[in-house]
Amino acid sequence: MSVVAAAQSQMRYSLDARHGILNGTPLPDNILCHIFQFLAEERARYRGGYYKVVAVDVVPLVCQRWRAIATVKPRLWKAIVFHDHTSAISVQRKLSLSQQSRIKINIQQTDPNNGNSLQDYVACARLLAKEASRIQTFMIRGFNCASLAAILKIFSMPAPELRELYVVGLDGVQPKGTEWPPLFGMDMPRLQSATVVESAVPLYPGSFQNLIRLRLLSQGNLDFYALIMLLDALPSLRWLAIKMKRYSEWDPDTKMYTGTIALNNLRELYIEGCQDNVLRVLAPLAFPDTAQVYVTIYGDNDNEPRRYRQRCTHMWEFTRHLRTVNLAYVDEVSNGLVTRTISITWNDPEICVKWVWSAAEDKSEKGQPGFFFDMVLDLQNVEQINITRLPTVYAVHPLEWRHLLELVPALTVLLLRMNTHRPLDGPEGRTDFRVAEMEHHILLAHFSTLWQELGVLGGQGPPLLCPDFCSLQSPRDWILFREFVQVCAPHISARAAAGASMVFLRRGEDMFSTERPYGTVRLIRVSPRNRLL
Repeated sequence: MSVVAAAQSQMRYSLDARHGILNGTPLPDNILCHIFQFLAEERARYRGGYYKVVAVDVVPLVCQRWRAIATVKPRLWKAIVFHDHTSAISVQRKLSLSQQSRIKINIQQTDPNNGNSLQDYVACARLLAKEASRIQTFMIRGFNCASLAAILKIFSMPAPELRELYVVGLDGVQPKGTEWPPLFGMDMPRLQSATVVESAVPLYPGSFQNLIRLRLLSQGNLDFYALIMLLDALPSLRWLAIKMKRYSEWDPDTKMYTGTIALNNLRELYIEGCQDNVLRVLAPLAFPDTAQVYVTIYGDNDNEPRRYRQRCTHMWEFTRHLRTVNLAYVDEVSNGLVTRTISITWNDPEICVKWVWSAAEDKSEKGQPGFFFDMVLDLQNVEQINITRLPTVYAVHPLEWRHLLELVPALTVLLLRMNTHRPLDGPEGRTDFRVAEMEHHILLAHFSTLWQELGVLGGQGPPLLCPDFCSLQSPRDWILFREFVQVCAPHISARAAAGASMVFLRRGEDMFSTERPYGTVRLIRVSPRNRLL
């Protein structure tokens, strides 16, 4: 076959295929709508030149059906994106095609040095602000503080149809002289979700009582008094997240809120930041019906403990009824730093309070978790603690056990579940998903330090229950048992003399208990009927 014949055959095949498509079942409206929307986005990305007129401009000229989809049905033009290479003419065209339907606004900047200038964004904002009554979703991102303030000043009129607000800045530092006007006049009666990231954009109490979801993320300077006043004006709030930047500071002259705010409809609360910041936020809040509360507090660099019990009365009273809590003590090694996390959780309601701090791996600073939990939680009536995780890189210091045990004077059961595996450091700083057994000396040190502090309590201390002590699945299980008994024998003897309960261990399906007959300590098998676990 010649080259010409091959080309003619290929052309005939293409024409036949095209004829079959055109004469077959027509594409549904929603598929054509997606295609036209893609063409419209391509049209909006470029200004002038070859792309001044593209396929979307001739779509209405093909047939009446296509014209109806492209011009009559406004859903094609609901989303209006203005970015680095968008022209104001294309925005104006889409606004006219959208007719009177609700629109979604997305203003973003990816490269400040290439594309539209600040004046272009301000001009586009003026066009969009005229349609504020139709805006359903408003998103803006990629601008520094000064540029963001200049653009948001344009949107000062009410937005009665606004449902979602999303503002992302480049930094949370507010230059001196920067004035933030009330966004949309704080007149957003149907607003349901608001997110402010890396920005100092204030939200004043206004006409948006239907707000359900509020997220303030990566905040550097946050006016807590204004925040409390805002929360007081949100009776329908169900989801609240506040995340402060690491090492962020608050102004000591900030006005404190002295009243009480009951967030009766709140279901989930996420707070992360420095100690003082979080405690100042928690102080006036009361959330009796909240289902989930996650609080992460970063430890300060100084060694001075700070007590703010009087400022956390509601959290204090909220946890007074607890009888059983779960304690997780986790360490993660990355680039020579050990990030330690202590968290306390309980099931009803499900609340997680964490204390996170970092230290050099070769200079392990001893933490004092008791100081932190004494600030926020009332564990006076806790009868059982389930320790679900323990560090695998270093042993818990005896003082840390002591501070923890001092917080739970009514403790009767201490359930310890050992995690005997940890991830290995892979090449180039990446984590290897293989696991290694916990070091022998660390495994024994955990029990040695814990029993040392339990021995101090004498007969008043709780029994230690450890169902998963020998979960290494290795031949050294019994060696660990013997060494554990030898290490802990003095403390077990002291507690036995004081009349305290023994330690219970489990290896697979077998239950073991320690006893001290005739001055020696040994392991005995416990009948399944007498199992306590």
